[in-house]
Amino acid sequence: MTDILDRDNHLVLSRTTDLGKAYEVGYPKQQGYSAASLADELAHGPTTPPGYQALFWEPGGAGYTSPGAENIGIVNGYVSHDRGVIYSYRINFYNSKGWHFKFIDESGDVYSITTIRNGWHYIDYNSDKPIICGVS
Repeated sequence: MTDILDRDNHLVLSRTTDLGKAYEVGYPKQQGYSAASLADELAHGPTTPPGYQALFWEPGGAGYTSPGAENIGIVNGYVSHDRGVIYSYRINFYNSKGWHFKFIDESGDVYSITTIRNGWHYIDYNSDKPIICGVS
């Protein structure tokens, strides 16, 4: 088990580089990190539901798009936050092939879209767990 230090605004992990130098990694509490959830996520990694290709698009942050998602046509994507009065989040993605996609967030909600052409598209949504973790 990794020791997680609880500081004012962040949870902090102490690490060591391959050459033996110490460094720290911070996880902001305002992003919803708790010691228990962080320990679980670090132990098990991002969870991709069965039947979906792995994504990890965190609102306002850099994301991960798996080779499997790229193979079905998702070239690039991210989630933006503070979209407006009705919807809090927006899935922004660029597809190069395939025209029907289902994105799933950490709560298990699925957002479907049929694209008629390749290029940039978006889906506005609300969620208590807005990280997009998969696409099919």
